[in-house]
Amino acid sequence: MLYYPIQNTGAVAQFPLVRTRRWQTLETLTLGGHAARGLQPEARRVHWQMDYVDLTDGEAAALTELFEDAKGGLKSFVFVDPLANLMRNSERMGQTPWTVSSGVSVLGNETESPAVFALTNAAQGAGGCGQSLALPAGQEYCLSCWILGGEGETVGLRIGGAVQQVVATGVWQRLWLAAAAEGDGTTFCGVELAPGGVASVHSVQLERQPGPSAYRAGTADGGIYRETRFEQEALELVASGPNRNRVRVKLVSRLTE
Repeated sequence: MLYYPIQNTGAVAQFPLVRTRRWQTLETLTLGGHAARGLQPEARRVHWQMDYVDLTDGEAAALTELFEDAKGGLKSFVFVDPLANLMRNSERMGQTPWTVSSGVSVLGNETESPAVFALTNAAQGAGGCGQSLALPAGQEYCLSCWILGGEGETVGLRIGGAVQQVVATGVWQRLWLAAAAEGDGTTFCGVELAPGGVASVHSVQLERQPGPSAYRAGTADGGIYRETRFEQEALELVASGPNRNRVRVKLVSRLTE
């Protein structure tokens, strides 16, 4: 599997960048003049235009290597949306694709924005709620959320084997964890409670960067695009100085779900 490279800073892209979503509508016209229209899910695409400046020679070489390995626009690779909340359906915690541990209950009012959810762990061991995501290995991600727990309650966040815990103070506080994704398969990311723990959470967010930013609701598509291709015939790298390069990259991602 090919993966889109990151910069030495850990960033995927530089600002400004352009993200364009495109849908295709199919229209059927009957002999009687009735028109039926509907979206074609298989035709959904996300287009990217990213301008890089001051790339090191190594960073530029990584882009060139991917372009060559992908045979230009022939082969697909994995691209992680640098603008998205990677937690799918973040406003529907407790429903698919969220996984809830045995003994843990999740109750919430999804009419609010952001939706607030009450988590209760009645099990004898630690448990919680999260998602298993196919994150590119070795890259750093940041998981964050707002938590309200009873004073002295222990609440934690998990990215694979990395855990960040906090002792609740009885007021809302933002907890976040930055860690690298696991090597193979999927990485579990979520909120954990101690045995008998109770807490309210909202704005659960996973980002492809080393620190948290303002909350954005996660969509049903998420932001991990496993079918992304170059949308250009060549990479026109320009050397602007010693160990400094600039290039425009155009990609297209197909939404597969």
